[in-house]
Amino acid sequence: MSRSGFRVGGHRVKLWPESLAGQLIALLLVALVGSQLLAGLLFFGERRDALLAVQRDHTLARTASVVRLLAATPPDQAQRVLEASSSRLLRFRLSQGPVPEAGRRQGRIERRLAADLAGYLEGTGAGAPRIGLTRLNGHGHYARFGLTLAVPLGPESEAPWLAASTVAPLRPAGWAWPAVAALMVSAATISLVVVLMVRRVTRPLRRLADAAEAFGRGEPGAPLEVEGPVEARRTVAAFNEMRARIRRFVDDRLRLLAAVSHDLRTPITALRLRAELIEETETREKMLETLEELQRMVEATLSFAREESTREPTRRVDLAALVEALVADFAELGRPVSYRGPESLTAELRPDALRRALRNLVDNALTYGETAEVTLVRTEEGTEIHVDDSGPGIPPEQRERVFEPFQRLESSRSRETGGVGLGLAIARSVVRGHGGDLTLHTAPGGGLRATLSLPKTAA
Repeated sequence: MSRSGFRVGGHRVKLWPESLAGQLIALLLVALVGSQLLAGLLFFGERRDALLAVQRDHTLARTASVVRLLAATPPDQAQRVLEASSSRLLRFRLSQGPVPEAGRRQGRIERRLAADLAGYLEGTGAGAPRIGLTRLNGHGHYARFGLTLAVPLGPESEAPWLAASTVAPLRPAGWAWPAVAALMVSAATISLVVVLMVRRVTRPLRRLADAAEAFGRGEPGAPLEVEGPVEARRTVAAFNEMRARIRRFVDDRLRLLAAVSHDLRTPITALRLRAELIEETETREKMLETLEELQRMVEATLSFAREESTREPTRRVDLAALVEALVADFAELGRPVSYRGPESLTAELRPDALRRALRNLVDNALTYGETAEVTLVRTEEGTEIHVDDSGPGIPPEQRERVFEPFQRLESSRSRETGGVGLGLAIARSVVRGHGGDLTLHTAPGGGLRATLSLPKTAA
């Protein structure tokens, strides 16, 4: 079990919602139910005490009335008076002495009854009344205690005592269903208001998240509409400005790179013409070879700048078919390349750019590793394409260097067989433009593994 939930039968059960609306509704409902329960407990407690006080006052008043009535009633009619005065909650009877339960003195209640019978007690010479508490068991949520009163009807040595006791507990107030209904209506109303308000607040934030995700994949997009609360409007406006600045910065650098590469063509052509006029064969050949390499670098740089400045639209394609078709193209040329993976796997990407990046990886694997094995797999994070070769590999401390433009490792990248050092740089640029990454590892069977990772947003 984790902080956010637990698993039941392979399914994850969340204990706390992840969305802003869900969290606000949960917090408000917890606060609402907690406050209502606390208020209900206080209300029911006060109501119970009030009803018990009413019962106590009623018992004292009835007892005082019965005492006065017995004083004016002939002795042979006393039993009939007691039966007529008794009820379901209060019973009266005559006793020759104070009942055992009334032996405990209750000062305030006793003084109240004595005050009600002050004239009678002084006139008859009777002793003070006695009052006690009786525990009433087996009644569940009913009142736990009842009153027991004993009042002398004359001098203690001559007259009997009147015993009064509550024989049934007072039933406290139950659940007030109107209050429960009001609580449910309040909870539903609050939930509805919170959902509407949160949707209004989070709508621009959701659009901002989608736009940021698309911008991270290199997709063009119009500026977002500035709406919602002031905090959301400021955030969206700042994002629009940031995206515009980044685009201007990248476009300026690409135009500068393309302009420099284009302008270098003229002096390179002039140098080639002059080299042709040199009579010494060995020197002329070396100069022409160097100029040819420089020409390839300029053309590759210009091609890279041109491709980066032209943004291909993102569309949904079958990634498995794209990879398999690329592998088939190499196989038709007699190259030792194979494919493993699903027959179909749809993804949203820029197919031409990704095909170019993957072609560079496969070509590198065949050039420097002799064979290429391409594997397409679906992962929890997205999709991965592995290109394994059987070559000598690259030391771990030098693997990041090969992604730098015009970098070639002399121990494994020959000038005669290698390119100008832009293939991996272009491939990583394309993959990162999709929101993924390109990394190098040691292949399971030896050699080098190039892993092209695409996130779920692009796969």
